Amino acid sequence: MNTLRIKTWRDLWLYRARTALVVIAIAVGVAAGGVATTSLIVLRRDLREGYAATNPAHAILDVSYMNEGLAEQVADLPEVDGAEIRRATSARLILDGEARPLQLATLPDFAATTIALLRPEAGATVPPPEGALLLERSAGAALGIAPGDVLTVRLLDGDEAQLAVAGFVHDLAVAPTTVQPGVNGYITDATAARLGLPEAYNQLYLTVAAADPDRAAVEAAVTAVGEWLADEGVVVTRASIPEPNVHLMQGNVDTGLLMIGILGGLTLLLGAFLVTNVMSAVVAQQVPIIGVLKALGGGRRLVLCHYGLMVLIFGLLALLLAVPLGLFGAYFMSSFLAGQLNFDIPSFGLPWPTVVVQLAGALLVPALAALGPVRTAAGLTIREALGGMSNDELRMTNSERVRHSSFGMRHSSLVLVVWRNVARRKGRLALTLAALSLAGALFMATFGLRLGLEAAIEILVSEFPYDVQIDFAEGEDGRLVERVAGEAMQGSGGAGEQGGTSLALGERLGEGLRFELWGVADARRVYGDGRVGSSFTLFGVPPTTRIAPFAEGAGRWLEAQGGRGAGVQGGGELYINYEAEKLIGRPAVDDGLIIRVNGDEEQLLRLVGMSLRPFDAQAYIPYEAFEELTGRRGEVGRLVVYLGEAQGSGGAGEQGCSFSPAPLLPCPPANETAVANALVAAFEAAGMPVARAETATSIRDGYRAQFNNLVVLLMALAGLTALVGGLGLANTMALNVLERSREIGVLRAMGARRPLLRRLVLAEGLAVALLSAFFAVLLAVPLTLALDRVMGVSLLGSPLAFAFAPGAALGWLGLVVVIGLVACWVPAEGAGRMTIREALAYE
Repeated sequence: MNTLRIKTWRDLWLYRARTALVVIAIAVGVAAGGVATTSLIVLRRDLREGYAATNPAHAILDVSYMNEGLAEQVADLPEVDGAEIRRATSARLILDGEARPLQLATLPDFAATTIALLRPEAGATVPPPEGALLLERSAGAALGIAPGDVLTVRLLDGDEAQLAVAGFVHDLAVAPTTVQPGVNGYITDATAARLGLPEAYNQLYLTVAAADPDRAAVEAAVTAVGEWLADEGVVVTRASIPEPNVHLMQGNVDTGLLMIGILGGLTLLLGAFLVTNVMSAVVAQQVPIIGVLKALGGGRRLVLCHYGLMVLIFGLLALLLAVPLGLFGAYFMSSFLAGQLNFDIPSFGLPWPTVVVQLAGALLVPALAALGPVRTAAGLTIREALGGMSNDELRMTNSERVRHSSFGMRHSSLVLVVWRNVARRKGRLALTLAALSLAGALFMATFGLRLGLEAAIEILVSEFPYDVQIDFAEGEDGRLVERVAGEAMQGSGGAGEQGGTSLALGERLGEGLRFELWGVADARRVYGDGRVGSSFTLFGVPPTTRIAPFAEGAGRWLEAQGGRGAGVQGGGELYINYEAEKLIGRPAVDDGLIIRVNGDEEQLLRLVGMSLRPFDAQAYIPYEAFEELTGRRGEVGRLVVYLGEAQGSGGAGEQGCSFSPAPLLPCPPANETAVANALVAAFEAAGMPVARAETATSIRDGYRAQFNNLVVLLMALAGLTALVGGLGLANTMALNVLERSREIGVLRAMGARRPLLRRLVLAEGLAVALLSAFFAVLLAVPLTLALDRVMGVSLLGSPLAFAFAPGAALGWLGLVVVIGLVACWVPAEGAGRMTIREALAYE
């Protein structure tokens, strides 16, 4: 080993605390990049491959009637690769007195199923015996259900049955119970007969013959199948066409991983700031040594090699730490997300793209970060180096040091001394402030992002600000629905008694209650080439319905009269949400769209507006136009209830409910639940099956559950950036103390005691920390805007509403004070323990 290498290793060992800080900071950033890259590859690969292994259906058709013979004939059509039948039955699972939506699927032959395969979990009995059911596995952990438990299943006609749990199966084609309240169950024909279900099947699962089809290819095949079935007397009432070969939770995974990647990259950038800071300090400290090396014949290349080797060693040591740390973090992050989204990670390893990313992060990024200081060192002349003209500290003479020090001592104040010392190394101060400010901005931006997601939930929930939503299993007579609902709210007849308590809710909640009756139908767009698109829900809404202003995207809401004939010959008005916009080919406002309703009637409608609400494809037309289009006069499929609508009029009683587009003041959940329970009981007693009952609170909680996993990950990464920022501050203060060793020796010789020196260093660190908090607030605003745009467009299709979290700013202020104290404690203790001889002997 030559002398230069010995010197490099000696420098690293001599200042091992500084070496450790740099290595840890680089390792944290590189590990974060490894976590993001490995998680991205593993989650996307395993989710895609696991979903493809189930042979997912390209389309699911709800039909009026189907048997195995017809399914076999459909499978023989040239556009179709496979066709299988099932029976879908909506029911409710009664668990601890709470009713949850239950979707029962009856499979004619579990063993012969080839489309949307179910993977049995350990111990499951497949097929389940008569009187038993299989549950989708996510329900087990979410609801505390175990094999062998006997569950109460209530059908929509009110009949109840006791079914044993024969085990669990994994179904990747359905949304897991961890992110939505519904439960999926699977039964045989024998159990279906015991429950009194019809013998005919009502669903057809299709895979198309086209290789790697897009949505248009699937729609064309489904259109051909629909026309063939119509000739056989079978009506397709609904056609669900998901994005081909894309898992329904893929968007959530991609969004989470995108944010992890962005924050991981910013964390790596923080580490790069630290490398620049350290190498600047090393060069400044060793300027005389550089002069000696050049005087002995060493040239620019020698200096570059020497300090380049030091950076390389930093990177290699960081890489040794970052690879296992990143793999460990990726494993737990991937396992956590996979568990929440209900899929498995069959194997886990270190993908080669992760190795490339970590090599670049550990070797290339530090090298680029150190390039400026190292090039400066290499460019020094012998005179500049030996004369100490390259930095302010070396220009300061001993007498100046004494004068500055005695000045502070005479005034018995730390303020001037602190600010002089802080501002002495302006370049280092700038880099430290940049790193710590970026960490603080990321911390605050994460909380602002959380507020943006909360606002997005309000858009999702309060597109129409009603409090209770009742969906009927089939169309009901509107006058009867209105009468039963009115009786239920007044506690006379319709609601009766529930649990021995009268439900005189109209009296308890005041007279601010208002009902709206909506028509509900299936709708599909008919394209110019004759193909028919995927289904979305079409609502016929009364003139009193108004969309919340903050949910509007483009165009306008429906006119009360429906806009008949405006712009399109014979066409009415149509309003859609963002998910429907994607589903029907992203039309523009004022486009004319041919809409097929309930698999039969077609009409040209004019698109007048679009909302921001994603996830559920929905569209709206005036109720009068709905009646004309469907031919169903006075029929309703949904009842919505506004509680305490009148602001300031006493309509809400003492509950404080209000009807206001922005901001919305939600009614107490207890009121919403009581009203929903009363209405369900009343409708079922009147022989009107209810498919689903939801409240604004339950819908809000469901969306919050979907976003919480992402928020938890973002918070963890915010903490990681705070750690890197703290390491940067600790390193800066350690360098400051090291470089001011002689000054400390002078102070000690003049009588300064350890507590004074300790306070001096701590005060310097706090000054930097507090100054960084100011810049962090300024930087948090554009950073939050950028993250809101990335997150919103990726997850919801439009940027999130900007929100700044004052609490997060105060929290960061407190945290940065703690970081400053912790980061500076060791350097402060080192300064306090330094003897006069050690300080004055420092070179």
